Amino acid sequence: MVVLKAKLYNIPIILSSATPSLESLANVHLKKYKHITLTQRFRNIAMPITERVDIHSMHTKCISNTLREELIKNFARSKQSLLFLNRRGYMPVTTYTDCLEELSCPNYTSKLVYHKYSNNMQYHYCVYNQKPDLACRKYGNSNFNSFAIAVEFLAEEVAIIVPDAQLLVITSNVISTRKKAQEVIDSIRNREVDIIIGTQILSKGLHFRDISLVGIIQADNTAADIRVLEPAYQIISQVAGRAGKEGGSAKIIIQSKDSANPSIKYVIANQHKRFIEEKIANRKIAKMSRFSRLISITFSSFDEHKALCTAREFIKMIPKIENVDIFCPAQAPLYLLKKHYRYRLHHKSSKKL
Repeated sequence: MVVLKAKLYNIPIILSSATPSLESLANVHLKKYKHITLTQRFRNIAMPITERVDIHSMHTKCISNTLREELIKNFARSKQSLLFLNRRGYMPVTTYTDCLEELSCPNYTSKLVYHKYSNNMQYHYCVYNQKPDLACRKYGNSNFNSFAIAVEFLAEEVAIIVPDAQLLVITSNVISTRKKAQEVIDSIRNREVDIIIGTQILSKGLHFRDISLVGIIQADNTAADIRVLEPAYQIISQVAGRAGKEGGSAKIIIQSKDSANPSIKYVIANQHKRFIEEKIANRKIAKMSRFSRLISITFSSFDEHKALCTAREFIKMIPKIENVDIFCPAQAPLYLLKKHYRYRLHHKSSKKL
């Protein structure tokens, strides 16, 4: 919208990013945008050392031996550390322990997340929540299974490793107002905090001079998007960029399962250009955007059968055209949204049409 507004008012606009999107770079290729590249950090400050750690070599449920040692050393040096995990709350809750009945929101297809600080269980796509003492209908207990962790759980693990450190957990639940955001930023800048733990709210444009260690806890699970690799690369790069902003020795520890993941591989090598070239080449082979036109149509209804049937009938109405592909309707990523069942239909055509 900001680009459109600049065009309407006939004024210049600067789009500034350390990780520009493929769409922006496509506009550079088409001569719609001018591209100015900064090849080094401000004041020629050296890039931090980046290391990948296999997620299987864990000291605890979420912290590897390497990250544990670096946290202890960094605290001893009176430097600040930042740990990134892109999941709010304490842990996602999936089933009751005994009956294995799944816990699900009546309005959405999203996992219930236990928030220990507020002692309730929430669904992050709506306001629905419930108390953790809700009993299983079959056996009457209220014990839950979880197969993942979130920032509140991570904070407990860190407190065991560095018990004397001052910890701060930052999520959108914590920073609910501009005043609260400023208080949090001031507490970090005034060195009232030793270790900052948070979600992607930490990744955008924050400058803290004393952060010399960044730990990315589960890099494989950073983003969930139809493009996946590109937003994951952007978030990992942006979080990693918080380390060593004022120079000195700085380090980034990326914990992951997949050593071949391009999002992680190119961040470690600091090769944004290579990452972009590979993604563009893959899109060209698959004839995806920017080498084709893509349209997504979502069909939504309180009646699941009606949503699917309407999508199928719509396909029959579309005339067959050369170089136009219509893909069968499939469940949308958020299949149930505000009690509406959602099916998505994709249309791909040549850019010449």
